[in-house]
Amino acid sequence: MDRFELFHHIKDLIQYSEAYFVGKRYNPFQVLVSPLYLGILNESIFNRDGEQISIAKENNYVQLLKRRIKSIRDQLIYRASINKYSLKGPVLFFPVEPTHIIQFKPVWEIFLKKRKPFLIVTNRIHIFRSLKQQYPIIFTASFRRIKNEQEFKELHLLQRQVLTDYELVNQGRLPLKKIHLLLQIHESNAWSLSHQLIEIMDLVKPVAIVAGYDITYEGRLLTLLAKDRKISTNCIMHGSITGEPLDTMHIVDHFYLFGEAAKKDLISKGTPASQLVVTGAPYLDQIEYSNKNIHPLLKKNILLTESKPYFLIAMSGPGHSTSYAHFQVILENLFAIAAKYPEVQWVIKMHRKDQIENYKEVLNRYSDHKIHIVKHNEIGFPKSIFQWLQGATVLLTGTSTVAVEAMAIGIPVITMDFMKEYKMVDFIDLGSTIHVTNTQQLEVSVENIVKKPEVYKSTSKKAAIYASQFFYKSGASASERIVQYIESDQ
Repeated sequence: MDRFELFHHIKDLIQYSEAYFVGKRYNPFQVLVSPLYLGILNESIFNRDGEQISIAKENNYVQLLKRRIKSIRDQLIYRASINKYSLKGPVLFFPVEPTHIIQFKPVWEIFLKKRKPFLIVTNRIHIFRSLKQQYPIIFTASFRRIKNEQEFKELHLLQRQVLTDYELVNQGRLPLKKIHLLLQIHESNAWSLSHQLIEIMDLVKPVAIVAGYDITYEGRLLTLLAKDRKISTNCIMHGSITGEPLDTMHIVDHFYLFGEAAKKDLISKGTPASQLVVTGAPYLDQIEYSNKNIHPLLKKNILLTESKPYFLIAMSGPGHSTSYAHFQVILENLFAIAAKYPEVQWVIKMHRKDQIENYKEVLNRYSDHKIHIVKHNEIGFPKSIFQWLQGATVLLTGTSTVAVEAMAIGIPVITMDFMKEYKMVDFIDLGSTIHVTNTQQLEVSVENIVKKPEVYKSTSKKAAIYASQFFYKSGASASERIVQYIESDQ
């Protein structure tokens, strides 16, 4: 079954489970929708029989001691950070990924200028450490000891009952053995976090919450607990949502979108229009992308030059919209075509979720390759994707947001789907990219980009139109509009 059919059945399981958790703190199937879906897709977690193979077992003293020390450290940081703040009525933000911070920072700066109270909560220690000197922030710990153990056990037993009953009426639709193991992996973290979020909300009495993403279990849990307390719930779009079934599950009161394209896409998939607010993209408020020259750091560190074509390859790595098998097919095609065009400067910018281990197979086959592979956040290279795009002849990708960012600055985009895994991706369906599904098409598109790019004029026009709909622009900044919406709903 493909990921769309899988997600359809997961949604069916969630709907089936709702009646079991009436009156409980939360429905774990609802809260953990993202870990369940992504966990099943993650081919490194389970073997063919559904047995867990990659989760480290605490079977020796050193591992247990390290986890215990980390737990004690986290608890001390949590207690110290929560005791630091006595402010009342803030807007509560919960980032868990770097992409959330990129959208949040312009909004936080407006709150600071207006002297409006806000508070950041995160369960990521690296985010806490990077922000604690600039902004008010609380770190939530991963507690090893379960609080309200009896209530937690009841929730656990209900989970098992749901899976048992669901199997009787829906045999074979879902890998329930995997789902049971994934619930075991994540249930204690969700329970622990719920205690801390309740404590924080009871302490500071937030007037609104802004989840980094109301699909992650952290953002979903905060949103559901806030809704129970009649607190306004919000979320800011942080990347492309088209072709992603998880984005049919938004639960916030207000989801702030980059542009009309996302709104149209979500409405077509069943999201109520009342939840959707087009504001623009906060991270573009201060971005200037008029420079057409290759970034100096790329010239210095991998010796790129404007005298040769520069082909940038930026994908999101395997394990989600792109399976591992498909990722390997993409790499094989790219390395093969790169060998035929040595006059082109080929650069792979790795995604933060990507690993160099994913390239070992192709690197063994093409040991004399000339492709530059740059790891995420490698020292000496640009940070902003727009700096990477400067001077690029073309971008090669899958369904990543970088496709639209390239379109926005007039760079042609080749999207590659050799195993027909990308469905309902609006910018592909609208013909805004040079879309290839086999080796021959890739070869033709590369040949054309190098020697006669004018053949793609109509595609470029469609790309410009789509980018203008994806990124909304007006007089006020997107950050200011979001702050106004949040304040008006309190």
